[in-house]
Amino acid sequence: MTEVLLDTSVLIEFLRAKGKKTAFEQLLARGWRPAISFITLAELWAGKSVWESKEKTAVLEKLLSGMRVILPAAEVLKLSGKLKAEYGISLLDAFIAAEALQKKLPLATLNQKDFGKIKGLKLLQAFSLKPAA
Repeated sequence: MTEVLLDTSVLIEFLRAKGKKTAFEQLLARGWRPAISFITLAELWAGKSVWESKEKTAVLEKLLSGMRVILPAAEVLKLSGKLKAEYGISLLDAFIAAEALQKKLPLATLNQKDFGKIKGLKLLQAFSLKPAA
């Protein structure tokens, strides 16, 4: 089983899905083992609706319970700054990209526009979840 770093967009799509097959479900069905950065963890907990509903809180806790959370290392933080400066993306996206690059993990995201600019970053295509060319 190959590990993949999940961008927040993939998990938000899953949490909001109403009966449609999500990218997250496709990843699991194809044997990918999900991991998230601490940024994604914080972004998921930052949603107002999570704090307004015990049910949503429980769903999020269950979803996150089996995932590896990757904590930052100094070299990732440095690379984050470089990516933000070089590509003009948000600092949070730059951090997630830097983590994927540093750990040599493919990144599953629905945000191909921003992450697609970054040289050397291996993206999984949003719907087919095959490595992007």
